[in-house]
Amino acid sequence: MPTLKKVIFCFSFCLFVSEIQAQVFAAGEGHSLSICNDARIKAWGRNNRGQLGNGTTTDSNLPVQQSILTNVIAVSAGSEYSLALKGNGTVWAWGDNSRGQLGIGNNSDSPIPVLVNGLNNVVAISCGGFHSMALKSDGTVWTWGWNLFGQLGHSNYIDVNSPVQVPSLIGIVGISAGWNHSLVLKSMGAVMAFGDNGNGQLGIGNSISNTCLPSTIVGFGNVAAVEAGGYHSLALKNNGSVYAWGANSFGQLGNGTNSDANSPVNLDLLVGIIAVSGAGLHSFAIKSDSTLLAWGANLNGELGIGTNISSNVPLLVSTISPVVSVSAGFSHSQAMDANGNFFNWGTNSLGQLGIGQNIDSNIPVTPINLCELSNFIGESELESRLKIFPNPSSGIFFIDERFRNESTIVSIFDLYGTLVYEGSTDKLIDISHLVAGVYLCQLMPSRLHTVKLVKY
Repeated sequence: MPTLKKVIFCFSFCLFVSEIQAQVFAAGEGHSLSICNDARIKAWGRNNRGQLGNGTTTDSNLPVQQSILTNVIAVSAGSEYSLALKGNGTVWAWGDNSRGQLGIGNNSDSPIPVLVNGLNNVVAISCGGFHSMALKSDGTVWTWGWNLFGQLGHSNYIDVNSPVQVPSLIGIVGISAGWNHSLVLKSMGAVMAFGDNGNGQLGIGNSISNTCLPSTIVGFGNVAAVEAGGYHSLALKNNGSVYAWGANSFGQLGNGTNSDANSPVNLDLLVGIIAVSGAGLHSFAIKSDSTLLAWGANLNGELGIGTNISSNVPLLVSTISPVVSVSAGFSHSQAMDANGNFFNWGTNSLGQLGIGQNIDSNIPVTPINLCELSNFIGESELESRLKIFPNPSSGIFFIDERFRNESTIVSIFDLYGTLVYEGSTDKLIDISHLVAGVYLCQLMPSRLHTVKLVKY
């Protein structure tokens, strides 16, 4: 049995060794973030509050390098601020801090990443409009920032500028922050919500204005992932079905109507779904065949379907396939295909598409000079390495096509060396039932191609 020390050594050696343009990415209100193959961040778009993290407040329509942070495994983009999670479990923040959303103990903006106070052993992060969430490996949830609607879950409506534990939440495996509301997923598949409920986005069966206490969505279980949009919410169940609730003026619920819903509604047209994403006024879903579906507002082309016509039913994004990861921003969107190619589309008035100009695009386009190859590995060795997408993930991973066959076994171990999954490489890797954290993936029996998996 491998020791903890040996496992960590392997992780540090193998992390992000790939030609992939962007391993992990996030779309905010007017800016974009990506983690490159060197585990560093590039950012582009609006930068009026320093949300790009490059030490300036100058907008950029091309990706710019953030030089401070290394070993980054996850990023999240809010209204005008950003969060990053490092491999050591610490959280860093930069940008707008007018509501304390950076969590650094004051309300001063920062154009460079600053360590968030008192957080460790974090496995997931999420930015809302002006509030932040973090999930620790022990299943506790910590929140900070704006709290006008009770979106921090602290039993009051007082802003805080440092992380505070949500006392009533234990055994949590997933988090998602919307514009002014918050969702958490419990280990047994139940969903709890708190904050703004003016459009029914809490899903608790009414439209009371708000609640500062986490409330369970009664009778709603077997959920694998939750996603808080601007004023709507999405849930992916274990059976691949999707439910939505909340604001629906642009059809962002995807149920064929434009009427709000204050409790979860089953999207009958969606089956075999493995991932969902929702933001301002639009939503996405990835099917098991790796096709991408989009619905909701499309005023700036954020659906990526080649038109600017909104839709209240899911439509195919036909120009990208196979898709392995997607992120919805306020009015722009991002996705990555199985070959590691990165795309974004939608509004571009602030340069958030990273294409060197500020013209909107209703079809997916590739940012210019997003990420370069690592310079310490030869091309032949680089091309031979195993790649797994998306990484981090809520628990569904894809192995690249070169290694998919019935005779090759993939084994996954936790940090203590315990085998937690074993299966053929020709199937999806599904560890959604496991707790959030870091895992080690190897091809057996040779134990070659060691890859670090991050489950949020």
